[in-house]
Amino acid sequence: MAKIPSPASPYFFTDLPHLSAVATESKISHNDAEKVRASTNCGRNHINSDFDLFHPLNQIHMLVRQIREQSSLPQPKAKHAKEGLSYSQKREIHSEFHARASRLLNGLLSLDTDIFHDWLADRKIAKDNASRPQAESISLLIDLLNSLTETTYSCAHKSDKELYMTTGSQKRKVGIDAAFPLLVQTYVNATGKQPAKGSETNPSPAERFLESSLSLMGFKANTEFCRELIRGVNS
Repeated sequence: MAKIPSPASPYFFTDLPHLSAVATESKISHNDAEKVRASTNCGRNHINSDFDLFHPLNQIHMLVRQIREQSSLPQPKAKHAKEGLSYSQKREIHSEFHARASRLLNGLLSLDTDIFHDWLADRKIAKDNASRPQAESISLLIDLLNSLTETTYSCAHKSDKELYMTTGSQKRKVGIDAAFPLLVQTYVNATGKQPAKGSETNPSPAERFLESSLSLMGFKANTEFCRELIRGVNS
């Protein structure tokens, strides 16, 4: 069975200098960084006064800018490269899943009735939905595999342009997936604490820090959005 390829790196940038060398181009100022610190502290010493937020925030901001510039290039291949999967890799994945789904579908359709009876008697296929007849669960599985077989075949034969139009670089928040883990690490380095969730009425220091930092970088991020991101980190 063929191995499904995985991206070697989520980002391909060959022009990343020491970002502090171009930090003056950033919209983040020392005053901005101090506002983030003040918003995070809110009267409590959550970020050490001797930790300078300006440089890490600037560096992350410059990375976000480079990602956005890269993703806005007119050449589809240049824009697609951000995702870490080439067109040939995407087609290879679609083709491999098509082959696997087809084999499984053909196997299900050719099984002896006694095999299905064994599965139904085991009472595990429909255990998440007790109201659904188990025979219907088998039928839904076959329908799903049939749809997957057709879809993967179609995707494996798409043109470069069609594959480019479905790439993740079309997301509205291009760059946030790179900025967020770096901001979390900045918060940990500054406070010595892992980010914690707050509540709707009392956002945590980490939520305030992430919201303020992401807002400085041009993202529309509220505390609820940051809370969901933190939940993903802690899960």
